[in-house]
Amino acid sequence: MNRRRLVFWIIVALCVIVTLWFYMRIDFRTKVTQEDLALCADRMRVTFPKSTRPIGIWYQYSRDDAICLKVEIAKSDLEAFIGESLFFEDELEDGWRFILEPNRGWWDPGKARTLKAGQADLPNGEFLNIGVDDSFDDKVVIYLQWNET
Repeated sequence: MNRRRLVFWIIVALCVIVTLWFYMRIDFRTKVTQEDLALCADRMRVTFPKSTRPIGIWYQYSRDDAICLKVEIAKSDLEAFIGESLFFEDELEDGWRFILEPNRGWWDPGKARTLKAGQADLPNGEFLNIGVDDSFDDKVVIYLQWNET
């Protein structure tokens, strides 16, 4: 009887693993292509300046897709980036680290020296979280997290 129960639970576990494998895929990488940036600009409704240097991208494909993108831009481009996007600098606040995904490899908003963050509601039940670390002399690190709901 115990052997049948064990076989049953092994089959259940395998079914769950296979279902999750097909239901949710994650693509976590540091090679960010121009196509990736174009897709992010479209989905996130932002305009990346020429100084943009991508650090990494994290796609999560599931019922509610998500994209996390970390980039660096020249500090002189921050005002234009914010102004041309859905955020205004005065809407970004200290202490909002919790709205960004937890640290994972290159995605490390928890390690930022200073982090102002905010959230924008987008059309179609989507939203965008942003974190800005401007503690560097000549660059700004930006964390962008787009989600469907």
